[in-house]
Amino acid sequence: MALTIDSLIKLSPHVFMIKNATNIGVVSCGSSLFIIDTGSDADAGKHILRILTEAFPEQKLIAAFNTHSHADHIGGNDYFVKHTNCEIWASFCESKSIEFPAIQSSLVWGGRPFKDIENKFFQAQRGTHVSRILNSDEVIYLDSNGKIISTEEKLNAEVIITIKSLPGHYFDQIGILINDIKAEKKSFFLGDALFGTEILKKYWIPFLYDVNQFRDSLLKIENTEADFYIPSHGDVYSKDNIHEISEMNKLTTLETEQLVLKILKTPHTAEEVLKEVADYASIPLAMGQYILIGCTLRSYISCLCNKEKITYCIKDNRMLWQAV
Repeated sequence: MALTIDSLIKLSPHVFMIKNATNIGVVSCGSSLFIIDTGSDADAGKHILRILTEAFPEQKLIAAFNTHSHADHIGGNDYFVKHTNCEIWASFCESKSIEFPAIQSSLVWGGRPFKDIENKFFQAQRGTHVSRILNSDEVIYLDSNGKIISTEEKLNAEVIITIKSLPGHYFDQIGILINDIKAEKKSFFLGDALFGTEILKKYWIPFLYDVNQFRDSLLKIENTEADFYIPSHGDVYSKDNIHEISEMNKLTTLETEQLVLKILKTPHTAEEVLKEVADYASIPLAMGQYILIGCTLRSYISCLCNKEKITYCIKDNRMLWQAV
């Protein structure tokens, strides 16, 4: 979907989303604007800022919440900081690779990355300083002027923003729950803690750092009351269908886990597991998929090992994994 003013969708009087490959959250309150994630690169940032300027010409962008530090969520940070002087807010662990994006490509490769993955698909091209560290269950109150007020003044709040810890897809990912008080509407921006149905159908094995934490975060999402649930990739879900899409996400992880266990009935290296999974799913691995699915499958292997469902040995200078 092209980034135009038509991409802006109103969820409640103070809360909007910009529909795109990576959905962007917008909080408009008084003279202040806040956004959730900044797009994949400076070009996306430019289009997002143009939409904000057209839709909210009298308001100042105060800060961008980063749900996590993957490039498609923070690639526009540098553009926004330079052109609006806004702040960047994120959780502690995610702040480190927001400030030093080379961590991203180093992690998925498992060493010094080669030049072909030092691009905007794997890492933001510029690091940005994180001005505020967000903690789990932290609450931010905005009055009718868009000013951040203290807990003691919370009865005057027009909008309440709550930080929710949703790890699993990445280290310290957060979700942003926004309560639009007078409208009595809650919007929950999920980052990549949940994937839309089209994404699951297209990619089948989404990137995960910790599959067990991912499932725990899905349960937290299901148990968090909201009117709108907005994944970064996919459509908006309601409280009527959030359990269904959450279950689809869980089943996807369980299917992959069972496939890995089936493959490991006999000893395999991690790279051999990747080949068998790709062959099973008829995925012709390009470089990006090879690296990201390979990294995700190694995370599955680690989680299964930590649960003592598989074990390993070094034989003939190869690290072999096998189901217990």
